[in-house]
Amino acid sequence: MLRCETLNVFYGESHILRDISLDVPDGRVVCLMGRNGVGKTTLLKTIMGLLQPQTGHVYLHNEDMTGQSPDRRVARGIAYVPQGRELFPHLTVEENLRLGLEARQGAKDQQTAELAYEEVYTLFPALPALLTRPGGVLSGGQQQQVAIARALLTQPKLLLLDEPTEGIQPSIVIEIERVIEGFKTQRRFAILLVEQYFEFASRLADTFVLMAKGAVVASGPVSELTEETVKQHLVV
Repeated sequence: MLRCETLNVFYGESHILRDISLDVPDGRVVCLMGRNGVGKTTLLKTIMGLLQPQTGHVYLHNEDMTGQSPDRRVARGIAYVPQGRELFPHLTVEENLRLGLEARQGAKDQQTAELAYEEVYTLFPALPALLTRPGGVLSGGQQQQVAIARALLTQPKLLLLDEPTEGIQPSIVIEIERVIEGFKTQRRFAILLVEQYFEFASRLADTFVLMAKGAVVASGPVSELTEETVKQHLVV
């Protein structure tokens, strides 16, 4: 599904990503972990095409996406839920969701739209009551539900989730975990999940990639993530 090969990314003179390589297999959940500032968000932005690597490549289903624009990557099946959600604050929830549907590949007739909306409303039952409200007035948890629903409406093959539990009330964290767990069970698409909370990640991920100082320092099945490694690279 997704393959990153020796990515090097700079902000000006600062070398942020250092020879990053990772794989996200079809239908699997990979958790990208590490302390703040190690380059996790930079990596997601590079995969999404918001940043360009100085060297290295991003492949999706063996297609080299490295030089492709973000909208082209969306068209090929990459969906991104950024840290902070980034809804359009003055658009209603319904209008924010419609943007996801417009980016969807394939049929966009009324029946397809109704089925797509029905699915996200089933996953997040609170959304129908919020449709006329501007995105900017919602709570953090509500915004996160809208952001994930908008991404799902694009019909992704790869879903990038950047710290979906950050600043979210516990009841909605449980709901988001339930949704991700459901997708893991269905194996409908691959998920690259950035998360700092080991307990949350360990319940959901198949494998982990651990970053420190812009580089991958450990990876493997979640069952092999030891307490010593967590203390060394995650605990402040």
